[in-house]
Amino acid sequence: MPTLANISVKQKLFIPAVLFIVLLVVVGVFFSRNQLLIKDIKKTASDNARLIEQVYKVSGQVQTFALEHQGFEQVDEGLQRLVTQIKDSTVDSKQQLIELLEKTDKNVQAMKNLYAANNELNAQMMSLTASSIKESDDYIMQLSGLLGDSATRDKVSTFEGKIIGAALVNTTNNYRLQVIFQRLESDPSAAKSLMDYLGNLQKASDDAMEQLKGTPLIEKAKKAREVNYQVKEISDKFINNLKRAPK
Repeated sequence: MPTLANISVKQKLFIPAVLFIVLLVVVGVFFSRNQLLIKDIKKTASDNARLIEQVYKVSGQVQTFALEHQGFEQVDEGLQRLVTQIKDSTVDSKQQLIELLEKTDKNVQAMKNLYAANNELNAQMMSLTASSIKESDDYIMQLSGLLGDSATRDKVSTFEGKIIGAALVNTTNNYRLQVIFQRLESDPSAAKSLMDYLGNLQKASDDAMEQLKGTPLIEKAKKAREVNYQVKEISDKFINNLKRAPK
């Protein structure tokens, strides 16, 4: 086996050059790997930055949807885009995140359906109470006009004059119903106040039916009671929808 002493000068000079070349190759390999690693890190960081940006965007869209009940399409599109980005990313727990987002999307869809149903119920309720308000206001205006004219004052019976007060109460009750009902969406605890108030109105309607039995105004009392029944039914559906809203 040749030793260093037996190697010629020319060979001795050649050894450092070979070692230097080997070292260059090793350094080149490590440099190349580091460059690839840095490139991967930069790509991962860039992907994560875009992912975080999309998360913030969708969070804002969901908040707007929850508060204003509009913009569902933007929320749905944003969630779908977020799922796609996560599938293409290198984040940990990828599958769990995707499942969570898909569940969120289903919940948002359910909320959209509930909002639509409650919007329809709200429109029905406002229409019913507005109709009842108009009827009692028309009665008040008609009787007030007759009573205000000396030529027609005697045409108004004492009983009809007394009903002006009841008509005014009906208008006030319906306005209060509208106010309490509008509170429901932002304050579900208002449900008890609404149900209690409707219960009192129902009792008052039943009493009015007894008092007006056999008079020309019995039909108006029947209409007022029917409105109360319908508002109670609408309110029950509305409250149940709020209870079914995804948490």
